[in-house]
Amino acid sequence: MRKFLMRQNIKLFRRMMSSHSNPKVAVKQGTVVGSQGVLPGGGDFYSFKGIPYAVPPLGNLRFEAPVPLEKFSENELDCTKERDISFQKEVFSNDLVGSEDCLFLNVYTPKLKSDKPLPVMVYIHGGAYLFGSGNSDMYNPLYLLEEDVVVVTLNYRLGMLGFLSYPEGGLVGNMGLKDQALALKWVQENIHLFNGDANNVTAFGESAGSACVNLHMYSDNSKMLFHKAILQSGTSNMQWVMQMFPSYKAANLATNMGFKDTDPKKVVEYLKDPKTPPEAMLPYMLKGMTEDERRRELPIPYGPIIEPASPNAVVTNDPTQDMFINNKLDIPVMMGYNSNEGIIMVANAIKRLDDYENDLPRLIPRAVNIDIDGEEGKVICQQIREFYFKGEKVHKKTLGGLSDALSDYHFTLGAHSAAEIHAKHQHKSPLYFFRFDYDGDLGFYKKLFNFQHLRGVCHADELFYIFQTHFQDLPHKEDSQDTKIVRQMCRMWTNFAKYSNPTPSSNDALLDFKWNPVKQINGKNDEFVLDYLNISKESKMERQPDKERIHFWKDIFKMWNKDFVKPKL
Repeated sequence: MRKFLMRQNIKLFRRMMSSHSNPKVAVKQGTVVGSQGVLPGGGDFYSFKGIPYAVPPLGNLRFEAPVPLEKFSENELDCTKERDISFQKEVFSNDLVGSEDCLFLNVYTPKLKSDKPLPVMVYIHGGAYLFGSGNSDMYNPLYLLEEDVVVVTLNYRLGMLGFLSYPEGGLVGNMGLKDQALALKWVQENIHLFNGDANNVTAFGESAGSACVNLHMYSDNSKMLFHKAILQSGTSNMQWVMQMFPSYKAANLATNMGFKDTDPKKVVEYLKDPKTPPEAMLPYMLKGMTEDERRRELPIPYGPIIEPASPNAVVTNDPTQDMFINNKLDIPVMMGYNSNEGIIMVANAIKRLDDYENDLPRLIPRAVNIDIDGEEGKVICQQIREFYFKGEKVHKKTLGGLSDALSDYHFTLGAHSAAEIHAKHQHKSPLYFFRFDYDGDLGFYKKLFNFQHLRGVCHADELFYIFQTHFQDLPHKEDSQDTKIVRQMCRMWTNFAKYSNPTPSSNDALLDFKWNPVKQINGKNDEFVLDYLNISKESKMERQPDKERIHFWKDIFKMWNKDFVKPKL
């Protein structure tokens, strides 16, 4: 007890002292003044929050590519606290928060000096391209820092401000992706000043953020800005990733707002006018979705688009075609998903179960090359009912089957397909695949939606074993199973950043297992076997995750598309 109290007193003293310690770092744009803090294990760390990496995208810069910031407005910029996030409707409160002036990043480092610079991990947050931020209320990387890496989180433009596209009116789109690319470029130019290694940068993200990382991996203009990638529940071939009918949505937005002129250039002028604030656009954002998107419960109106080639373009080719270009990638990749991603979809679907019961074709992926309302659709719907619902109706007693169906529809099929394509075509890029199946106390969303009775791990719940959050203040018990998983996850993620291998040593007592890469396929007729790490209470290597469900859909794809890995998106 005495030793425990001594440790607590030392931590308290160091926190008191750290409040008077403001480290300064001179970067290309000026000097940033940060804060010193204490890690959970007692070591120091340094944070520099709210660093602007671009000119505020205001006025004529709305809907334009970000402009690099040449110089701070002050000689010494106060970076002890975070600045604004992208304008959005806050997902829990529905309050309007943030602003257009949102292009800031945060740098965390455990050491400002060391014999060798530290590996860098740049995190791109998810949120359906609509909400979220890289700020510490959700993404506090203290456990990652304890593994001796530098972590950068960032904000980028969201919703219509980040992804509206109307090429006919001169609005190209992909502003949010270009924000991310500029932030990665800022890291290349400045991270060495924070003791980070600009030659060893890992980009990682979750959900929409993961899909963005995947798009950057194939981009000729941004792939050189990082050297490894971690994809959590998001690959560029998932059917929610790319925006459908962008010009229709842009025109529809203006029309719904009461603008009468249909000339594309006039529409863009109206939407760019400072007299048209984003607050006026937001209520009509979801109304711009197509009927098919509404039917399929894909509430993501805006997202990346394929754009013309330019010096700052990110997506110039169909990503589902880029994946098939042999050896297009030459970086190590980690990829995976959670064991019951669909729980987050069930939270909305439970309000309208009759819609699913009366319209099972909405559960047929758009990638299946059929008319879902035709005779072929009826055949597949009967197969879906038998397979997922054991022949019963869609109701509260069959929520487990609906959750599985939604997991596969939105995430699992895309992840498996991406892994198979990678194994066949990217032989210079080792791939480590995971399935996160630890259903512990730190998981937040499953408890929030009150679906503890459903087995598996909800979408995004793995994040709480990598980052600390301000809104989930659980007691920290060093000897708990949850803490063990936190330590294992952060060790594997940072090992990958350091060594391109999540389990490089057989002498690590924390990781008593070996994570092997996916076997590459060289012959056309070779069978694909997905070796993966099942991350759970006792993590271990297994084969063919969710095998029965994947085979169910493989048979359907082979019937109507001829090939599982070549879907029509």
